[in-house]
Amino acid sequence: MTTTLLRVGVASLVGGVGHVILAKGIKVVGAAAAGSPLARTLSNPWVILGVALQATFFFIYMALLSREDVSKVLPL
Repeated sequence: MTTTLLRVGVASLVGGVGHVILAKGIKVVGAAAAGSPLARTLSNPWVILGVALQATFFFIYMALLSREDVSKVLPL
């Protein structure tokens, strides 16, 4: 039970930080006027880091769901 709570806490932290960093990166991309929007998005380090953290959250969440009851993990 303790390891589940620790994993839920880590997943919550990673997910929240990922959202904030991704939002920061998208705001920077949206403010720029020159160049392709897709190229700016894919080359922005904030966007890349945010997506990586969101992917990490997803895999932690899937691992938690595979090991614990949904009722224990769902509040995440």
